[in-house]
Amino acid sequence: FPRGPRAAGQVLAGWRAMKFRARFGNAAQLSRLVQTLGRIGDSCVVHLTADSIAFAIVGDVGDGVQVWADMSRAALFVEHRIESKNENQISFTSAVANLHRALRSTCGDGNAQSVVKLTKKSGIPTFTFEIQQPQSQLKITHDVPIRLIHDAEELTRYYEPPLPDDALASAASVVLPATELRGLRNTVDRMRSFSAHVVLSATNGPDENTLRLQVHKENLMSITTTYSKLGAVAQVSAGARHSADAKVETKKLSKVLHALLSSDVRLASVICCVVPEKTVALKCFLAEGDSQSSIVFYLPVQYLAPD
Repeated sequence: FPRGPRAAGQVLAGWRAMKFRARFGNAAQLSRLVQTLGRIGDSCVVHLTADSIAFAIVGDVGDGVQVWADMSRAALFVEHRIESKNENQISFTSAVANLHRALRSTCGDGNAQSVVKLTKKSGIPTFTFEIQQPQSQLKITHDVPIRLIHDAEELTRYYEPPLPDDALASAASVVLPATELRGLRNTVDRMRSFSAHVVLSATNGPDENTLRLQVHKENLMSITTTYSKLGAVAQVSAGARHSADAKVETKKLSKVLHALLSSDVRLASVICCVVPEKTVALKCFLAEGDSQSSIVFYLPVQYLAPD
């Protein structure tokens, strides 16, 4: 997990000298990922680099939930060219629905040749998708209006939220199989009818790693669900045991889980990282392409009174 914005302090210059053109190999997983983003917020920031394409949704757009998604170039494109005077990086904002509509058309025919490029239409910067149908002169074009981000200070808002070293030192993380997400969503939905908040507790031990969810209703009753025998991100030394707790809004956790499952994005595994007083982060690794391609959800936490 990140320790600070990647672009902080950079000076952006030469934006008129930007070029981007790429030919898709397989856009299906990207289309599903963008559909997932649309369940969280209406607009996103896209970062294009020589190695990857990344998406960010900030908290004021995503109802407090922040999202960072990153896919490698090799997992998406068979041809790729990018040029800019900002170390070959291009960033812009776009409506998620417009991007998803264009990507869905790109995935319509597996034999079609699909190209995406940075253009300008009637003086407006545009992300243009061109789909050439096989054995036909028919070409479908989708022009997605965008706003290029010129200001370095503004750009720092659109990267993964920084997590200080001392906060990470108190965190605990567990690895859930992607097959557990549907059951987790159902559990959270049932808990939502009892309480507006749920406490997540991750525990790392030498012999077992667990994730516990607990809700309370008017101090009269509580409901607890525990996932045991989970994977660990790092080995724990013999005899050591560490737990971390955080309270989040039940509806926001439910929203994230529904976004993942309703878009059918294909996942390999999920890391749940509980950072007390900071965030609960769900890092979901994509099953297709580069194993490092992922989408991360950062949920805001509420004050958790000590026991």
